[in-house]
Formats: sequence, C-alpha cells, structure tokens
Amino acid sequence: MRIVAVLLLYLAAASSDPMAGNWKADLGTSILPEGFPQLRSQTMELRLVAGKLQCSTERVDLRGATTRAYFVAGFDGKRYPVTGIVDIATVSVKRYTGFVEADFFSVTAPVFSYRLSISGDGKTLTVVSLDPKTRRLLRARLVYRKA
Repeated sequence: MRIVAVLLLYLAAASSDPMAGNWKADLGTSILPEGFPQLRSQTMELRLVAGKLQCSTERVDLRGATTRAYFVAGFDGKRYPVTGIVDIATVSVKRYTGFVEADFFSVTAPVFSYRLSISGDGKTLTVVSLDPKTRRLLRARLVYRKA
C-alpha cells in the first residue's frame, strides 16, 4: 500500500502537468519492497484541484482483494489526511524542479517516503522509495505507464 500511496501522492501541479492523469503500474518493470503484497494491478489518478494534488489509488492483489487510498495535499510540506492506508494518518508533499517528494506519517512518526519523477516523453512515472529520515534513495521502485 505504501508505494500506492505514494504514489499516491503526487504531482499534478497543473492540469497541463504531464504527471496529471491516469496511471497504470507496470509490475513487470517495478521492484517492489520486501514483504510487499503480490499484485494483480495497481492504478493511480493524479489531479490538481485548487492548487493541491489530489491522488487516488486502487490496488488489486492476486486474490482479487481491492484496496483504495486517497488524499488531497498542498505542495507546501504541511501534513494532510490520508484515507485507505493502514497505519498512515497524514502525507506531506513538496515539489522540486524535476521531481516531487511525499512523506507518509503515522500519527506521530514518518513511516515511508517516495520521490516521484516523470520521463521526458511524459509516458512513464517512476516512484522511488526514500529513507524517511536520511532521504537516501532505496532499491524499491514502482513504474507507472500513462493509461
């Protein structure tokens, strides 16, 4: 659920932003973290609404169970509520030149973080795991293709 969320999260800094739109995970190209549930599919919709990122995700596991996550967050680093992710209460999103970072928190502490970037042709969105404290890039990455 973490990468979903993360993903979650993102990016559509304007309706003309190449990150805005519907995305489908390319699970054959992605590197999921240890212990991550095996998935049949995962999708993410990113929109900019009133200057905030609106992110909704849907995940279907191999058993067919569906989970959904949702948030609306400004790019100001403040915490905003997240629904649908167990043990996650809020998200903080910041936009930088060329990428967006999202930090997900329990009620009190950071749980996981992601860096999201879009390919030059606007057809691939890559979400890379970050250590929430050191900001070091981790191995896990989820690759999305524009739907």
